[in-house]
Amino acid sequence: MSEGKRGEALEWFNDARVSIAGKVAAIRQFHSEVSDSVFDVLDQLDRWWNRWEGSVIREHLCDHRGEDLSADYGSIVIDANDDPPRKPPPIVAVTRVHGDPAGRFRLPAVLAVYLELKAQETAK
Repeated sequence: MSEGKRGEALEWFNDARVSIAGKVAAIRQFHSEVSDSVFDVLDQLDRWWNRWEGSVIREHLCDHRGEDLSADYGSIVIDANDDPPRKPPPIVAVTRVHGDPAGRFRLPAVLAVYLELKAQETAK
């Protein structure tokens, strides 16, 4: 995926005007506003997710997707960028909760949407 296409996809994921639930619904319905580049990012996240097969990490991330996460999970989240070819921009970045000495962080929007999709899949 070209840098420009990836940037467009990340803008869509980060658009605060549309809720996580709205983005999940659009993805599930293959809505016209969802570009192929969004699905390319989701494919990359699927490969990241599959690396954690059989691990409690998956369950923990899904169960706590709307909460501040421990700094211990930062490297796991950043690992979602580690999918060759490594082209900028990265799809996720970890931003610490302001003033939190423990280094907790919130999930980036792209992962919040992805984990919501996964949580809904496992709930079925």
